[in-house]
Amino acid sequence: MLGLLTVLLGGCGAPVPPEQPNPPPEPLTVFSETTVQGSELELAITVAAALQRAPERHGEVLLEHGLTSERWETILVNVASDPEASQAYAAALDAAASTAPAEPSPSP
Repeated sequence: MLGLLTVLLGGCGAPVPPEQPNPPPEPLTVFSETTVQGSELELAITVAAALQRAPERHGEVLLEHGLTSERWETILVNVASDPEASQAYAAALDAAASTAPAEPSPSP
């Protein structure tokens, strides 16, 4: 292509632009496939805390948050795969458990 351009421009007296080297490629931003989005982590913490308070309501809790069992499992896998999210999740659940009201003692 440059050769054709040289022939065409050479006949009309126009200067031929020097060949430009290809610019270096832009660096790629790499995102981890296991990075959990903030809203997904918040949802995981909210749902898990609700399940800690009422494990017998598992199905209802998931439905209240618009989740299927499969989606809930996917969220948990994503959180477990991300070290920062996993640590935040565990800390939040520990905090939720320590502030939960104590269950009443059974009567004798």
